[in-house]
Amino acid sequence: MFIIAGLALLALVFRDVDVDAVVHAVSGIGYAFPGIAAVYLLGCIFDVLGWRRLMPSSGRGIPFYRLLAVHIAGESFYRFIPAGAVIGDSVKVLLSRKLFRIDSSQAVSSLLLRKLFMGTAQVFYIGTAVVLGILIHGAANAGPLELTGGILAVVLFALIASIALWMKRGTLCVSLFALLMLLPSGRMREVLRTHRHMFIETDALLHDVLRSRRADVLASMGFFLCNWMTELLETFLILLALGAAIPVTGTMLFEPVISLVRSIAFIFPGGLGVMDAGYASALQMYNVPNAAILAAAFIVVKRSKEIVWIIVGIALAMILGDTPEAAGSRAASMPPA
Repeated sequence: MFIIAGLALLALVFRDVDVDAVVHAVSGIGYAFPGIAAVYLLGCIFDVLGWRRLMPSSGRGIPFYRLLAVHIAGESFYRFIPAGAVIGDSVKVLLSRKLFRIDSSQAVSSLLLRKLFMGTAQVFYIGTAVVLGILIHGAANAGPLELTGGILAVVLFALIASIALWMKRGTLCVSLFALLMLLPSGRMREVLRTHRHMFIETDALLHDVLRSRRADVLASMGFFLCNWMTELLETFLILLALGAAIPVTGTMLFEPVISLVRSIAFIFPGGLGVMDAGYASALQMYNVPNAAILAAAFIVVKRSKEIVWIIVGIALAMILGDTPEAAGSRAASMPPA
């Protein structure tokens, strides 16, 4: 349903666009496309450097290239499955447990912390754009993008602060366990009871990192902020390759807000329709010549890049899930028969 809704929104936004003009604009990208696609890999490297610092013993003993492959495999599910973040993180937990011999509590706690600090870095990212927009245009002339970004940043910061406090108290996962026990399925509640210790262990790990590993927390925050900046770089490079005369400072005013909207609308696979409408509106606000054609070409290039990495990620998930380590883990968990 959400895929259909996203496609319908996409068709509505670009219903009057000249397809031939869009094809002509996209064909002009040429050899710039591999460079644009490579920016995503750079962002993944920063992301994994941050995630690794939040793993047990700061990730020492975990091969970086394998963790990078696990990350790309998990992220690929974000892009084409509704609420793909749930599936993608589950893939990361399963592969981390099988390949790095860490238990589920450790993998889950590191991913929860990654979400927390990625969100905190996103607040700084959006806040920078808002401040820059106000400095450039003046407080009296702040546009809807700056105002929207400011409001979203404040709301997100309040949410993150409350979650961080919950984690620091060591009660987040136990509270989640109590909530899940309200499910009507008796079978599900029985399964949950057998895994209650994992919720408690995850809370203890979250509490430990937030209290005693401040250097790792600060380092991961820096890496996550660099990851967000690569999204800005990617958008600027695509617009530059398409011949759009929008400066970096202009890109900073809309890219962070659109990235946040895409994160909020996670039920739409890859922000389908929602993200596309956001870019179309932003380019039209800048009075760019042929804004509709430029926006459609921009979306084609950006979505093509995502398709490439989805294919790479799914291939990595299949390969990593069938490594000797993973096969050995499966064999060890099977009944003797």
